[in-house]
Amino acid sequence: MSYDLVVAVYKEELSWLKQRNYPDETIYAYRKFERFDYDFEDNLPNIGRESHTFIYHFLKYYNNFTSDYLMLLQGNPHYHLPKEFDNPATKIFYKKSEATCLHYPLGKLRVCNSLGRPFSHWDCELYTFWHELFGVEMPIEFVAIFGAQQIVHKDLITLRSKKFWEKALALHTQEAHAPWAFEILWSYIFDPRIKGII
Repeated sequence: MSYDLVVAVYKEELSWLKQRNYPDETIYAYRKFERFDYDFEDNLPNIGRESHTFIYHFLKYYNNFTSDYLMLLQGNPHYHLPKEFDNPATKIFYKKSEATCLHYPLGKLRVCNSLGRPFSHWDCELYTFWHELFGVEMPIEFVAIFGAQQIVHKDLITLRSKKFWEKALALHTQEAHAPWAFEILWSYIFDPRIKGII
């Protein structure tokens, strides 16, 4: 089993990444702050936090992912990683087990309403995001992934069209709360039962 690590880096300390040496992993670290302490994939504008970085990577490698699974991580992934007892999926991050399902949230989960509360400290107005991306009725309650850290099979990424991901990326320049909205929407984006508009 092989994995692509997609890491959204700002000012975090990266010793964990520099020391991570597994032959079955390819690391793509993107920086959103001018720094030269790692061999970064690209320098991105400091917008959209980690979700902007992840979607940028999806579009860049849409037809050419180097592994079946992608680990989507923040520059300091441990902050949002619960203990293995609380979330056994963290064993995959620590290379103690292999992925067998198509999608694993790595962070803690929180049920919230259509404004993102109580997960978010401000209103995310999910209605706007939902109706830009999906053509079905919006749920009353959502399940948010803290930190947006997750492991996803490439087939769930290419399940959505490039136009879908282009629209999702554009929302990060149009809506200030996009990163927090996407923390709430990732589980639905990667759910094949929910149809996208494009």
